[in-house]
Amino acid sequence: MRRPAALVSLIVITAIGTALRLHDLSAESLWLDEASSVWIASHPPGLLIAETASDVHPPAYYLLLRWWMAVGGASEFWLRLLSVVAGTLSIPMIYAIGRAQSGRGAGLIGAALIAVSPFHIHYSQEVRMYALFGLVALVSTWALIVWADRRARVAAAVYVLATALMLYTHVYSFFVLAVHWIWIVSGGRAERARLTGGSASWWTMQAAVAVLVLPWLPSLVRQITKVRTEFWIEPWPLAQIPRAYAFLGGGGELAIAALAIAAAGVWARREARFDSATRLFASLALVPVLAPVLLSQIGPDIFLPKYALPASFGIALLAARGLANLPAAPGVLGGLLLAGLAVWSASRSSPFSGNHEWREAVAGVERTALPDDLVLYSQPWGRLPFEYYLGRTDLATATLLLRPGEEPGRTLARLQHASAGSRRIWWILSNAGPLPADLDRRLTEAFDVVIRRPLWGVEVLLLEPQWGTGRPPGRPPRPPEEP
Repeated sequence: MRRPAALVSLIVITAIGTALRLHDLSAESLWLDEASSVWIASHPPGLLIAETASDVHPPAYYLLLRWWMAVGGASEFWLRLLSVVAGTLSIPMIYAIGRAQSGRGAGLIGAALIAVSPFHIHYSQEVRMYALFGLVALVSTWALIVWADRRARVAAAVYVLATALMLYTHVYSFFVLAVHWIWIVSGGRAERARLTGGSASWWTMQAAVAVLVLPWLPSLVRQITKVRTEFWIEPWPLAQIPRAYAFLGGGGELAIAALAIAAAGVWARREARFDSATRLFASLALVPVLAPVLLSQIGPDIFLPKYALPASFGIALLAARGLANLPAAPGVLGGLLLAGLAVWSASRSSPFSGNHEWREAVAGVERTALPDDLVLYSQPWGRLPFEYYLGRTDLATATLLLRPGEEPGRTLARLQHASAGSRRIWWILSNAGPLPADLDRRLTEAFDVVIRRPLWGVEVLLLEPQWGTGRPPGRPPRPPEEP
């Protein structure tokens, strides 16, 4: 394909990807993690860095989001637009990597796969660091390819800066860095000798990255310790690895088709089986998934599929290379298959849809609450999304932790103690599911449940203590109503 045609095609693909990422950007409420991002980014820089040091994610995204909020405010659309920008820029970056390693055709196919990927569309619409992580991982990898080809000092500088920024964005960056090491080390003796000598050598670049990341090292150690002792990640058995790739591929059928086409295309050309592109793309597809899963088998559980987002780039690039390597007829059929599956995956019910309905929960409370009503959160983190939407300042707030397995009488006693003196209590049950039947029964004996509003991921109860309603003993409570 000639350069002008490729450029026009890339512009069209990027425009489609942008439109898909902007579609319904404010349709759903911010969920807990998004509200947490906003809360952290609202701190002054010093406190922000200290807060992230006690969390499990580095500070780069939050610092960027802080600046972004200073420029355009904190509306849902504007907050999510930062990830839209990062996710959109990833599309031409995929093209640049695919073109550098496999030609313009492969680059365009890879860009198209990422542009319409349900996985990437979702994380390009979230107020989290994943889209930024993906973008800087691609910039770092592209700069490495350019440096390895030309040994240009500018490419070396871009690699160092992008890799350092990547490491300040997400801890899974170390697995992307491992991909780079594998690619360099597996290149053969002559190639290794060429890349490890001179002033702008591989070793020099790695040393420069280490110097830039060194200030964060004490915080990184604390974060790793926290993951080992406190984090909530559930075990991920080896048998569930295919499920991770189905998630990263935007759906099981699409992921299987992409990997099958990748294997067929690579196998169709003997010289491509272990060449530079195959080694890089395969490492990128495998290492960010397999390494943390295997580490989790011998230590604390550290694997979440969304953390392995760069692996989805490897899958797309392998599939693109496979299609480009196939003869014309099979290549066209494979492309149509991938396109059809991508559209089908995007149109059906998505595993990524359905943020918790905090906006709706708060709207009901604001319409109905009286001044000095008490708002009780069942989880401390439920305060963040609730208060993001809460415009009123005349409500008292507190936290009453809903403890799984606690004896209902004990929960009720804590509720009565926390709400002592309050005539109306809004109990915000976040991500708790229905109340246990025994606790629900005891609750209706001590309180009038004036409103019970179950929503996706959150339930709102308006309670009035029976001693405060003036209701004579034995009189049946009022039926719950919708706000």
